[in-house]
Amino acid sequence: LYGRGQRGKRVSPTTVRIELETLKIALKHARKLGYVDRVISWSRPRWRSERKRIAWTVDEVDRALQVAHPPRQRGITRGRPPLPFSTDIELQILFGVDGLMRPGEILHLAWEDVDFDWEAPQIHVCSKPEVGWAVKTERDGDHPKDRWVPLSPRLLDALRIRWEELGKPRSGWLFPHRADPNRPRTTFRGALARVCEHASVRVIRPV
Repeated sequence: LYGRGQRGKRVSPTTVRIELETLKIALKHARKLGYVDRVISWSRPRWRSERKRIAWTVDEVDRALQVAHPPRQRGITRGRPPLPFSTDIELQILFGVDGLMRPGEILHLAWEDVDFDWEAPQIHVCSKPEVGWAVKTERDGDHPKDRWVPLSPRLLDALRIRWEELGKPRSGWLFPHRADPNRPRTTFRGALARVCEHASVRVIRPV
């Protein structure tokens, strides 16, 4: 009943399962201390509407990147029609595929997080309190843990090209909001969906 009630409030299945597991642990502890006589067990809830995770194959990644790769000859499309999506989507896909980064982590990257100078170039994934965003990785006490993500050769190449095109910035968002460059972009779902359509690959939902 509790699970169905929470789902009626549009709480995600994962959140409901976490809450039920926490409740189960609390009741077992209460029984151990003698506050309750017995604990009724329940099975793990399932919902038909729960969205399944979709992962691209290597072939699908290659096709998506081929479509998303922006023409770089003064904006000339090299014989094909203009891209119906932002050219940032190539980098965003690479961060997700090669960097194993969450959509929120990708959208909250800043140029000051990028380290091109190391022998192994990497990027710092960290919270951005100035915009009210925090990483969702394992916590260290009261604070989420930051982490460094190594840059694959193809991600490094694409990121360095973008960096040089923009005049080698040392600060600012990698993917600034079009209406306000002082804020990060909030989604790239639409661009990714159009890439999937043009590349004939399965549609995935990053955010």
